[in-house]
Amino acid sequence: ETFALGNEFQQQGRMDMAIEMWRRAITLDSMFGPAHLNLFNLAKSQNNLPQAREQLIRFLNCPVTGFTLEAIPRIRQELAELEKQMGIVPK
Repeated sequence: ETFALGNEFQQQGRMDMAIEMWRRAITLDSMFGPAHLNLFNLAKSQNNLPQAREQLIRFLNCPVTGFTLEAIPRIRQELAELEKQMGIVPK
């Protein structure tokens, strides 16, 4: 599975390969939330706020699963904080 392989690459510090695998996972299933969440975490760690925001929005548009259901309140808070840092006013 490309997602799991991406996680293995991340653990090895091979972030370029991790990103490629997570993007492949999204190509196979654009609604695969965990891959969007991993790309969010990476973008945030690199202070790439626009990319981090995009991945959070995509994550929130994915189908709800047991994992994502628990994460949704935290993710919405992360998105609000990120948008505040970016100067985006909620509608």
